[in-house]
Amino acid sequence: MKNLSLLLNGILVVAVAVLFYLHFSSGTSSSANSSKGDAPSASQRIVYVNTDTLTRKYDFYREANKELEDKQGKLDTELGGRLRALQNEAIALQQKASSMTQEQGQQAEQMLMRKQQDLEQYRTGLGQQLMEEQRKKNEEVYEVITKYLKKRNATNQYDYVIGYSKGGNFLYVSDKLDITKQVIDELNKEYKALKEAK
Repeated sequence: MKNLSLLLNGILVVAVAVLFYLHFSSGTSSSANSSKGDAPSASQRIVYVNTDTLTRKYDFYREANKELEDKQGKLDTELGGRLRALQNEAIALQQKASSMTQEQGQQAEQMLMRKQQDLEQYRTGLGQQLMEEQRKKNEEVYEVITKYLKKRNATNQYDYVIGYSKGGNFLYVSDKLDITKQVIDELNKEYKALKEAK
């Protein structure tokens, strides 16, 4: 489910860029805060979450991913069965071809072509349905994570929470800014409590 990782990175990068712009474009308020001497520097208020690790260790994401993979497997099995049935029908038609009239052969061929088109439309529809489910699940996971981060940052200890992934936009991040483990532990604890409540 690299799509979630890419989606999270994209959204987090855009959010960081907007926050960065807003933070530095309001020069009067930020300079007034820094002149008081009690505002921490920007580097002290930036942390990151490793989204690669998050997607591997966050139970809700892993279960959602497994559910989608299982559904994909069932759909592949079903489509494979329908395709084999259609192939068997085509083989049977070829074997009967010598005993059919030309008109019967054309009708049978058209019927097979319609069935093949129907199967292709069915496959396309299932693919779109699965993609929509994946999009909704990714959105749900993202909402849970951002809601949690807002709650965790209720005291405004961070200005930015950046999503970091290997090969992403950030080439280096210091380990001392990494809050991934705490985030995963707390998200999993909340998810476990939610599952037990259900």
